[in-house]
Amino acid sequence: MKTLLALLIVIAGIPAGIQAQTDLSSFVAVEGFYTRALGNLSPRFPSASGGYVGYGHYLPDNIVAMVKVGYSDYKLGEGIPSDQKLSAVHLLGGPRYYFLTHGFMPFLFLNVGLNIVTTKIDVTGFSSDRTSTQFGWQIGFGAAMRIIGPLTLEGQAKYNAHFLYHEGSTEGLQELGNMTGFEYGVGVTWGVK
Repeated sequence: MKTLLALLIVIAGIPAGIQAQTDLSSFVAVEGFYTRALGNLSPRFPSASGGYVGYGHYLPDNIVAMVKVGYSDYKLGEGIPSDQKLSAVHLLGGPRYYFLTHGFMPFLFLNVGLNIVTTKIDVTGFSSDRTSTQFGWQIGFGAAMRIIGPLTLEGQAKYNAHFLYHEGSTEGLQELGNMTGFEYGVGVTWGVK
């Protein structure tokens, strides 16, 4: 606890002259990711992979307003018939807060938005073959590092909570209520003025 407090004091006490230097600007982003599914959905669809493209608009005070569009395709679990499917188009946006804006740039973020989810699921007592729009959100942390010129490399880890079916909406499907998971991504950004 003392170490964390000391680190926060050091970050808060960085001289204004150093903070004035910045590698951070508005940017276009491309990210690939892997999601490890959690909960009752994981035996049927244990993981997903996909990508995002997005735009981050740099605001004062170390904040970036981010919007992104992505796609994820879930892998089938062992013994699950190959005709079953789960995939989603993600439309998300939210703030990022950068602790530092020069050199190694760690950040926290929150994204909220909609998912266009395509499902083809057949479980005991329930069958679904549909496309629907659902609420979703992410919270996570990441870090970015300028490589050369306007090119920056970044990595992220996040918790996803993407809803699939409203709880209780279908009697036989309560165990498949959402698409939660841990998501890990690596991407690049290109700074724009």
